[in-house]
Amino acid sequence: MDFRRNLDLAGVVLIGLGFGFIVAGWAGLKGQDSVVEQIPYLASGGIGGLGLIGTGAFLLHHTRQMRIERELSELGDRQRSLESTIDLLVSALSESNLKVSLSAAQSSRRRSANGGSLPKLREAPAEPVSATEET
Repeated sequence: MDFRRNLDLAGVVLIGLGFGFIVAGWAGLKGQDSVVEQIPYLASGGIGGLGLIGTGAFLLHHTRQMRIERELSELGDRQRSLESTIDLLVSALSESNLKVSLSAAQSSRRRSANGGSLPKLREAPAEPVSATEET
């Protein structure tokens, strides 16, 4: 297991312990009649539990944030690699003078879009309908 997975696990355990402290504090609190006797249970269970939940949530958030930053860094590296590859391809194409004329590329595109070498048929324009005619 790696360090980040251990931090995730520690965060989940701390959150579980925090809820356990709150439940234990509540169980001790409900059996006491006096407010003075309830304060230790409130302090240990309630406040301690909230502290553990907050610490566990922080650990979970922190490890997820580190994972996102690592993935963004990897994506940036991949983007820079792709950009350098594209630059190499562009420079190789410009050096070898492999240029296709624009009209040849457009005619080739038209033929493939029409499904062959036949020209595309145009539809006849629709006749205008006047607003005064009622049907």
